[in-house]
Amino acid sequence: MDPSKDFGNANQQRLVQETFDRVLDVLKQLGLHRRSPKFFIVYAHENDNLDIKAHKTVVTDYISWFKEIQFNVDSDKSPHGYGPIHDVAHAGASVDIVKNQVCLLPRSWHKENVDYVLVFYSELLAHYMEVERDFMFQGQTYTDALFRVCDRFSHTPPLPWEEVCSAVANVQQTYLSKMNNEFHHVLTELALLKFRQSIAGPQYTIPVLLFDDKKQSRWKPDFSGMDETQIRLTLEPGKKHQLFFKILLMFETLENDRPLIEALQACYLKCVGLLSKRTLQPEKYRTQVEVEISQTLRNLNNSEQHWMIDRPITIGSIRDVLNLHSIINRISTKRVSGKKLPENLSDISLSVAENPNSEDQGERWSQTVSIHSLFDELELIGKKVLPRRVLIQGRPGVGKTTLSKRIMYEYCWDNKLRMKFDLVVRIPVRKLGQFADLADLLFDEYFQTAAGGHELSNRLRDLILGKANSNVLTILDGLDEARQWSPKKRSLLERLMSQPVVIMTSRSYETGSVSVDLTIEALGLDMEDVEEYLANAEIVQSNTGKQILNLIKSKYFIEEMVQVPIHLDILCYSWDELQRQKALFMAAQNAEELCAPTITALYQAVVHTLWRKDIPGLGKLDNGEQLTTEVINAVQDAARLERVVYVENSLLEEICINMIESDQFEFGDEDIVKAIRHIERNGTQLPLSLEFNLNKLSFLHSDCRSHLRRFSFIHLTFQEFFAAQWLTKGQQRLSRYIRQYKYSQRFERVWRFVPGLLQTKDNVDQLCFFFNAIQKEPRDILGPAHQRLVMNLLSEVTPSEERTRFSTLRTELEVQLSKWLAFEYYHKYHLP
Repeated sequence: MDPSKDFGNANQQRLVQETFDRVLDVLKQLGLHRRSPKFFIVYAHENDNLDIKAHKTVVTDYISWFKEIQFNVDSDKSPHGYGPIHDVAHAGASVDIVKNQVCLLPRSWHKENVDYVLVFYSELLAHYMEVERDFMFQGQTYTDALFRVCDRFSHTPPLPWEEVCSAVANVQQTYLSKMNNEFHHVLTELALLKFRQSIAGPQYTIPVLLFDDKKQSRWKPDFSGMDETQIRLTLEPGKKHQLFFKILLMFETLENDRPLIEALQACYLKCVGLLSKRTLQPEKYRTQVEVEISQTLRNLNNSEQHWMIDRPITIGSIRDVLNLHSIINRISTKRVSGKKLPENLSDISLSVAENPNSEDQGERWSQTVSIHSLFDELELIGKKVLPRRVLIQGRPGVGKTTLSKRIMYEYCWDNKLRMKFDLVVRIPVRKLGQFADLADLLFDEYFQTAAGGHELSNRLRDLILGKANSNVLTILDGLDEARQWSPKKRSLLERLMSQPVVIMTSRSYETGSVSVDLTIEALGLDMEDVEEYLANAEIVQSNTGKQILNLIKSKYFIEEMVQVPIHLDILCYSWDELQRQKALFMAAQNAEELCAPTITALYQAVVHTLWRKDIPGLGKLDNGEQLTTEVINAVQDAARLERVVYVENSLLEEICINMIESDQFEFGDEDIVKAIRHIERNGTQLPLSLEFNLNKLSFLHSDCRSHLRRFSFIHLTFQEFFAAQWLTKGQQRLSRYIRQYKYSQRFERVWRFVPGLLQTKDNVDQLCFFFNAIQKEPRDILGPAHQRLVMNLLSEVTPSEERTRFSTLRTELEVQLSKWLAFEYYHKYHLP
């Protein structure tokens, strides 16, 4: 199959070329041009007087591709001297062709002479070579004459370069006047190449045969000073793109890049192979190309082969590494199941939240923005704003971290956006507190596998924090995770927040004295996005997707809940578990309908689903019998599984409450030891395999790159869920934590889980105790914080006729909320 020509229709050929262009873009963005040799392309131009093929368009395609990846390529129609440090490849013909051609003389003669020569051999070039051999002037061929002139200069050091150029031009003009229409400038290049080949030392000439050379016009290596043993490449019919990769692999300066080139070549062939095997819609095919490229680069990075290349400590080298990580991070986002999130999902909606320059901070606009227009000039209420400092706020789970990774990717790779900034770097705030020096964090996050990683990290730190006018976009992801930091710990964060160009994401955060140009609200998914998500066969089966969509549309608060991407993902992944719960409830209560699940119910279902997934791998026994996947899936009441994972669950709860209290987002071996000792003080003996088994839990990410393990939860809300479980296991601990942390931002989501968990235990006394404790002092009486807290807590308790005592309490609380709402309305609209 010919991936560049043999497809049956123009649309497929266009997709093949798009795929190749995308691979070229990846090569450019990863800095392959920084190790480009300087080379010259010899070829014949079309001759209208001769009906002989020159294949000029084929050669100019190669020249354009080399220029596209910013390689250091010359030809007779391109002014030489273009180097890899330039941003834009040169184009256009030079008036003085000879000055372009003399770079074919030996490399040692002049600093601008080339390292490699590619000879694209066509039928027309073969014809010119035969004519040149047959034409004599003063007993010499043109090649012989140029050879003798050049050889004369080889004996007169120091080399008078201008005289060399003049002498070559004189010989050329003489033979041009004698040979007339039979003369072609390519003969000059071949003659200079022959002389170059005669000089001692390594010679790098690569013949590329553009046709199936017959006996009468076959390649004659002696014409350019080569021999029959010279390696040559042949353009097989339709395999133009594959030949391009072969040429790259011939360059010795790219030897260390061989894994990258070969991997992308294989990726290209795999992608275009999809077009020959099945019919794909163009958009689906383009998405699959992005998936394959991302996975290829991820595998390459894991092997660490490519990134051990020595790199100069330059902005370009730093950009190469950041570009790679941006595309890897883009595909690292996973569903709660641990499976990769499909590439073709929509971004969450963003809306301008407030006017930072308005005296009325409640002034709002209903203006949406996209990640591509974050730094575009906006006209807001008659005022023009050019944002440079942007704050993005959103609810827990709305997708702020995924969004920050996407922003880094787009501003690294999008053709227009990547021109806005020299560098784009995402800094996770939760990790910032672990390092005294920003360079150490940058090394840990991006440069561990890069040669000269520490030097590159130090250079990037200086670019971000230095006074130099560096055009670096810094993305600070998760400002809310620094809310309890001490002033000393916050000093580095404050410096980063004060950078001239910065994007900050946060659950909710007061920026204090640090001003922003634009505040944006991350709204989550709209209904169209939800429907697209549920129609994706990679996520959920078609029938299940329709059932979930029907539930969402039947309950407004469910529709609002699934605007948060993680809630929608949990609903899909735990659907079977929810259906089990529904069947058990309806059978026990003789009910016709089950109330729609609350957020707590969703998390309970997904936690049970993940336990079902993990238990077989933990090697658990029950009454001496091995618990296999089949046995676990046969258990209808998921609550029965909890006794099997009691020790793992207890350890996670103990760790999580400590993490929430101390404002941690990661834990290590010291935290695990502390939690185990605290649990075992009560006489409980935990199994020795417990610490080892943490690596097998789907709730956790593990980072074992150093000798000390670090763990974090797949999402912060799971950490909050396990902390809430710990709080429900005793009134004393519940009462103590309510008094201390009732209005703490750290416990905001924890408190919301508590009533839903207590309801599941069907303990009305405990549920009433909790709400009565919430109502006790201390209470916020000046603002709506208490009312908002109570409303959120009540939303997690589903109505039940059997809980009469709680129903009475609920009614009392709802009456109080109604009175507060009436008071607020009257205060706002009726008081002067």
